[in-house]
Amino acid sequence: MYIKKISPYGVGLITSLFYIYFSILEENELKLLDVQNLNEKENISKFKSLYYSSYLGIFPTLFCYYNNKKILFFTHLMTTFTSINYWRNPKYSWRRTLDVHTTRLTVLYNIYNALFVYYPSLHYTYIPVMSLCCLSYPYGIYNYSNKKYLNFINIHLLCQILGCTSTVILSFSKPK
Repeated sequence: MYIKKISPYGVGLITSLFYIYFSILEENELKLLDVQNLNEKENISKFKSLYYSSYLGIFPTLFCYYNNKKILFFTHLMTTFTSINYWRNPKYSWRRTLDVHTTRLTVLYNIYNALFVYYPSLHYTYIPVMSLCCLSYPYGIYNYSNKKYLNFINIHLLCQILGCTSTVILSFSKPK
């Protein structure tokens, strides 16, 4: 009886600890890479396409507003603003940290909604799209760390498109 009450909290705590641990590892690695690439000014111009593609987030935000999903609207609006703010000048700073954590928390909130709040038929459309998005992200970081910037840009564009698509799917879903 108590196990059923404690289990979700334990899973949430363990997930949070893994999130914090891997976020710290990733930030330390990317901070080191950014210091190594500081003199490569041409890299910033390569990422302009990611700045422009960040505006794609406006469309799912409008869908959430139209469908009266207020929390989804707010979380995706924050994600869009932090993404635009970071990619306008992609140097490692507080703007990148804010963008990454806002995006991750939005993804976690959306996954929670897809699994527990909306009808199970949503799983067949939302979960595969968001899973592909989440699985693509580490591969993009791998390409960035190996200085394959064009691959990183293409994979990040794919993540943005898949994330926007999954949010549109979620915005049209009905609660249980």
